[in-house]
Amino acid sequence: MKYLLILLFIRLMWGQEYDPETGEILERLYNPETGELIEKKTLLDSIVLPSNSNVNSNLKDISIKDLSKKQKKIYNQNKIRVKISGNRNSGFLRDFRWSAYIKKGFFKTKRFNQIEFFEITGYSERIKIVKHNRKLMIKYALLYPALNLILLTDNVMSFMIFFGGVGYIYFDYNTKIIDGSSFDDALLIANKYNQDLIVKIHNENN
Repeated sequence: MKYLLILLFIRLMWGQEYDPETGEILERLYNPETGELIEKKTLLDSIVLPSNSNVNSNLKDISIKDLSKKQKKIYNQNKIRVKISGNRNSGFLRDFRWSAYIKKGFFKTKRFNQIEFFEITGYSERIKIVKHNRKLMIKYALLYPALNLILLTDNVMSFMIFFGGVGYIYFDYNTKIIDGSSFDDALLIANKYNQDLIVKIHNENN
C-alpha cells in the first residue's frame, strides 16, 4: 500500500497533466522546463471594450452623482458586484472562491460564476486562464490527501516525501499559476464595467 501511494504521488508530480473530470490531456499554457508562459498575457488597460458597448470616451469622468433618480435605479439593477465566499483573507484560495452577481431587486439576485463574469464584462480571453488555474487546484486537491496518507506510515522516508510534496505544491503553484483571474483582477474589471455602465445609461437617457 505504501509503495502504491508513493507511485501515485510521483505520477501526480511529474507525469503528464490530465483533466481529472474528462481524462483529457491538459493544454499547457506554460513551458514546463522554464515555467514561462507560452501565451502572451493581455494587460487590463490594453483590452478594448466589448463590441456592443456604446460608451463615449469623452464622458469617462461622469459619476453616479450625475445620474437622475430613474437612471440610478437602472444602474443599481445592472451593476456587477464581486464577492468572496467565506474568509476574504484565506491566502491564495481567495482567488478561486470569488463570484459575481447583479441585484435586480430586494428578492431577486442574478449570480455568475467566474467564467460567466468574464463573458459578460467582455474579457472572454481570460476564461482560458480560469480553466487553467482551476485544473491546477484540482491536481493539488488530489495530491494533498495522498501526501497525508503517506505520512501515516510514520517513518523517515514518509516525512521526506511529505515535506518534499508540500514544497513541490508551493513551487508548482508559483511557476504555473497564470495571473489575470484573481479576486483583485475581478474587482478592477467590475469597477471599469460599472463606470462604463454609468456613462452608457447617461448617454441613452439624455
